[in-house]
Amino acid sequence: MSSDIDDVAVHWALRVDANSLDGAERSAMDAWLARDPRHRGALFRARAALTLLENGDDTAQDAIPSATAKVSAAPQRRRAPVLAGVAAACAAVLALPWLLTTPSAYQTVKGQIREVALSDGSIAVLNTDSRVEVDYGIATRRIALGRGEAWFKVAHNAARPFIVEADGVLVRATGTAFSVREREGAVVVAVTEGSVEVWRGDRAGRRVTLRAGTMASLPVATPGQPLPATATNAPPRIEQVAAGEAPAWREGGVAFNETSVEDAAAELNRYNQVTLHVADPAIARYRITGYFEVAKPAQFADAVARITGAHVSRNRNEIFIGK
Repeated sequence: MSSDIDDVAVHWALRVDANSLDGAERSAMDAWLARDPRHRGALFRARAALTLLENGDDTAQDAIPSATAKVSAAPQRRRAPVLAGVAAACAAVLALPWLLTTPSAYQTVKGQIREVALSDGSIAVLNTDSRVEVDYGIATRRIALGRGEAWFKVAHNAARPFIVEADGVLVRATGTAFSVREREGAVVVAVTEGSVEVWRGDRAGRRVTLRAGTMASLPVATPGQPLPATATNAPPRIEQVAAGEAPAWREGGVAFNETSVEDAAAELNRYNQVTLHVADPAIARYRITGYFEVAKPAQFADAVARITGAHVSRNRNEIFIGK
């Protein structure tokens, strides 16, 4: 391990334990960690050495001599106080798994739902045709939603916020459960437990708090359609949803509440190779309430036919609902 790497690792260890990293410094540290696989190990050793020294443990020199020497030589005014006794020792040990975590990507194909256990104890459940990239740094746990929808059950860690980014919209939580969905022209955030903060990446000062049982839809730009200033400046409208209930799609279903048949069919089409078509405008506008299995589009079509008197026809890959 080069002396330069150890020197930089000690610098970041002192900053992290002092809890004095700003946003730019967090980005710089994460970039340094990503640059060389040796950097994460060096930072772990430096943080472990700092913890042991602050607790008066004379085994630090034997366990990690190079990092201990450099931490000991650091100016006292830059060394941060840490929790005493067992709590601090546990913090150093528990740091190891996420210090060694490398960015990972998870995805689903159409019709697939996948649960992923993350390294910090959090859980991500990906809906149909979705993709997330997980990148846990020293100061933050970051998830990028590339497409689709995901529900997160977040392990509490106030010192390392859990942040999900989707189309320039950011959602911050420490210990909670919520879903994030990319839709055409919008990002929809719904909270089932706890609370989250939501804001646009280019407007970090305008944060909105969503609590359990609420949701918000934030408009986003689409190719060739930039956001108007009114949409950018206006706070998102907060709506009520069923508190404490995980999204129905996690159980293979979807719940509609006064949803137009056209929109309900489009939602079911996300999950199936067989495509629903609503040929009659009056039927398309009809509003329906109920719970349907996502893998059974024919069941939905038959229900609409019973309610509206529509005619249903089928071929191998399509179902038509019309008069």
